[in-house]
Amino acid sequence: MKLSAVILARVLAYVESFDLNPRGKVYYPDIVRALAERYTFQKFPQALEEFNEAKGVEFIEGLAGNNVIQKLVIWDSLLVLETRSSTDDSKRILEEMLTWGTEKLGLNYHPGMIKHFAYVSDLASTVMCRS
Repeated sequence: MKLSAVILARVLAYVESFDLNPRGKVYYPDIVRALAERYTFQKFPQALEEFNEAKGVEFIEGLAGNNVIQKLVIWDSLLVLETRSSTDDSKRILEEMLTWGTEKLGLNYHPGMIKHFAYVSDLASTVMCRS
């Protein structure tokens, strides 16, 4: 069998959102605008009801360098990022986002803060036949 396509490469990072903004100093709409601009997300929260972490705050179709971000979802205790390249790329992009957010927006993130990651891949393969 040969890998023919990566359909989904999802990373789940278990971290409490209040740990990333423990003093409430970072204004959520500013985070959303900055993420949407930096990663050119085509769909992102704009109405107040879309800022509900209990339902998931969604960003759709963005770009990180030469990697397409299919989706980013912020939950109250979980961050989810999906690409179609690899789970390694998804994790790297998510960690780069958090580092950038710390430097530019004042988030409270440091490497190693996320103690548990989970990965989901959906791969397509082809069977190689010899004649």
